[in-house]
Amino acid sequence: MFDQAAELRQRMTALAERKAGPMPPPQVVVVWGAMPGVGASSAAVNLAVELGRQGRRVLLVDAAIDGEATRLCRLHEPGAAHRAGFCGATLADVYRGRRSLVAAILRSSHGLRVVGNPGGAAHPAPPTSEELVTLSDEITRLSSEADLVVVDGGSGDSHVAMSLAQRADRVLLVTTVADVAVMEAYAAAKRMVAAGSAVDVAVVVSRATVAAEAENAFARLKHGCRRFLGRELAWAGCVLEDPTVADAYACAAPFVALSPRCEAARGIQQTADALLAALSSRTQAIADEREQPREHCDERHDVTQLLTTLGEAA
Repeated sequence: MFDQAAELRQRMTALAERKAGPMPPPQVVVVWGAMPGVGASSAAVNLAVELGRQGRRVLLVDAAIDGEATRLCRLHEPGAAHRAGFCGATLADVYRGRRSLVAAILRSSHGLRVVGNPGGAAHPAPPTSEELVTLSDEITRLSSEADLVVVDGGSGDSHVAMSLAQRADRVLLVTTVADVAVMEAYAAAKRMVAAGSAVDVAVVVSRATVAAEAENAFARLKHGCRRFLGRELAWAGCVLEDPTVADAYACAAPFVALSPRCEAARGIQQTADALLAALSSRTQAIADEREQPREHCDERHDVTQLLTTLGEAA
């Protein structure tokens, strides 16, 4: 059931932002799985739902080739798209320039706004680099619709995730405690470094039995990236093993909505808190950086005034 309190918080936030003046482009978070099966799509969907519950105006974009986030939002079922307000547009229509991103927004049964894709055999050919630029441009024009866009970028060596990550505000790299998953997470970070990406990367560790196990996996990954890539990674939290996750998956429901007090939901809530804190810090840093040239300009003006005064005194 849609959280009416969350919708009210979103409307109040939007009203306050409109009164404050023109709204900036939405911040973009790409959720990227180190390899298939680590739970990246589940993390993306549940994170988007949790952020919406906290009052953020969230849009989930399913850019993964398997369309798993669309399935978890139950938009793949017969008649679901019609009930959600489907108007004939798909993600492929967006990145191929046939429709706007706004025209492809659907609402899931949990109140989450989603731009889905069919996945599987029905999935169209992967987008080209130019088409992904088109999609990124569409996202930047969503200020009236969302202040935060969560993108399920897929898993493994995904050129979709890589391209969208280049223009994102933050990447959440999802891995597990398994050695092979940690190695694949390192490989993903290495590809980002090779592509010249300077985006902030934070790590979510899933399927750990205890928090210490997840923290150990992150420590190994962080050490490897710092030593061999010269790249720092941030800790975004962990999603512990929880039977509720399997129950939610079976009924295609976000576990933060099905059981908001379960262990896995608490992990997503902590990840959401950490993400919002990091995005807030980034926004402040950008604002401070923009103020610096103005300060330098004022200093030059003061020097000019001083020289003029000295000249007049002479």
